[in-house]
Amino acid sequence: MARGRRNRGGGGGAGGGGRRGRGTVSTDDIQRVAETVREAAARHGIQITDMGTGGWSPQMQFLLACEDGDIDRLKVVVDNMDEDDRESLASVRMGGSGPLHSAASSGNVEMCKYLVEQLGFHVDSDADNHDSGVTPLYCAAMEGKVVTAKYFLDKGADPNNKDSKGLAPLHEAAAAGYDAITRLLLSNGADVDVSSPEGTPLVVAAAHGKFSVMKILLEHHADPNKVSWKFGTPLTTTLYATSERMDEPTCLKCMKLLVKAGADVNCTIPETPLVIATSRGLTKCAEYLLEVCTKANGPVNDDNTTDKDRKARLKSSGAKAVERKDYATA
Repeated sequence: MARGRRNRGGGGGAGGGGRRGRGTVSTDDIQRVAETVREAAARHGIQITDMGTGGWSPQMQFLLACEDGDIDRLKVVVDNMDEDDRESLASVRMGGSGPLHSAASSGNVEMCKYLVEQLGFHVDSDADNHDSGVTPLYCAAMEGKVVTAKYFLDKGADPNNKDSKGLAPLHEAAAAGYDAITRLLLSNGADVDVSSPEGTPLVVAAAHGKFSVMKILLEHHADPNKVSWKFGTPLTTTLYATSERMDEPTCLKCMKLLVKAGADVNCTIPETPLVIATSRGLTKCAEYLLEVCTKANGPVNDDNTTDKDRKARLKSSGAKAVERKDYATA
């Protein structure tokens, strides 16, 4: 359940600062880049005729100012643009990231306010983009920028918008272990059990051993038995992820939290938690599950089944035999 953090570009700090590592470039280099910018813009329906000072188009100067978090420079760039260039700004992208996305990722609230309130950028921009679907709120949540995320929510951003992979901002907050972002999203209408190919936010948090986020989600009535098609329930997900994402003590802590919240220790999706713990050599987890299973179902047998399991299987076999009119077997 690998979840690498997305590299969206544009992580410039809120206070500005230079772009590191640019070095000295020749005129030929600038012209080559300029031509690349023209071609890329044309593919998106943007006609660039004036490449501006230093070989950069006004749109590119605008993007770089956004990425650097330099709002004063940004205003100068905008003031020097003609009307057509200004109208194209909301659709300009660099590496798949737009100006508002860059400002959101860096947590630059003043930049976000300027783009939304002065230039008319939509707070849910790219929500209907099939290539990414990533909104500015998603970017802020992914980077743990609480104040910026709150600004977008206050402006009406939808906390349940998903990206092209089917993930919502709450999934990103859960994976990263951002407590404050998680609480903020939930208090502003985020669906605690919002689905995704990777499961609910609780499943995602369980897969990363994010105990405090799991606790918050459960306090907001997340379903501890919701099944994901990849790893089953949050309980089995935690066990599968142990050693890769967390150590056994963290897994045990998360397991106890889930069991206390009503997680089913007897689920078989596809194996029981006890079988998973035993097969992975998670001794402490297996001992805990043995204790819990014994209290709930009676003694555990050599094959990691309980008397309750056996009775259920016998009852099922008997019912099937009756259906076949095989009364001897029943």
